[in-house]
Formats: sequence, C-alpha cells, structure tokens
Amino acid sequence: GILGGGKILCDKGVQTQTGVIKVLNIQEKEPSGLPILSNIIDWLNPKLTHNRVVLVKNDETVISLPFSSKVDYSQYINYPVIATGNYNSCSQTLTVADANGLHIYAR
Repeated sequence: GILGGGKILCDKGVQTQTGVIKVLNIQEKEPSGLPILSNIIDWLNPKLTHNRVVLVKNDETVISLPFSSKVDYSQYINYPVIATGNYNSCSQTLTVADANGLHIYAR
C-alpha cells in the first residue's frame, strides 16, 4: 500500500495458535521498545542475541515467537503447545506476554 497503508488490513490482537515449538540456529537481537531510537540505543548498549524460536503449526506454516525475558521457551521445545499472545498476521509474529500464555497439550 501507499505509505504502508497496506498494513492496515493485517489481523492484530490477542489470538491463540497451536503447534510445536522449535528453536532455530539463527541468532536474532532482543526487540527494542523504542523503534525510532533503537539504532542509537543499540550502538550505545548492544542487545544480546538469542536463537530464534518459532511455532510450527499443523498445516506447516510457521509463526515467529519473539524473545521475551518473561517466557522460557526451552521447556516447551518439540512439544505441541497452545500459545496465546499478541498476533500480527503481516509479520507472522505471536508475542507471548508471560509464561501463562503457553500450555502443553496432548493431540
């Protein structure tokens, strides 16, 4: 869209997704809370990097689970989970706010 107007049509808000948690060998930086000033802040105080965590759904689509210091994904690796958080369909990310947003379930 013009000037980013196409992003208006993205599904956003709290949603629940199911799938299996996988950790990739790709490093990514912790997300910054201030997108405009993030480059300056990162230069002054570099962010830590972490392995990318994804949720592989039953239809084999992949949703990125951004790093959060409040959520420990390691106990859920390779388990089917129900994940609830802030979802953005344009960027295919599900931001889980805390550990209560993840639950292991039996298929």
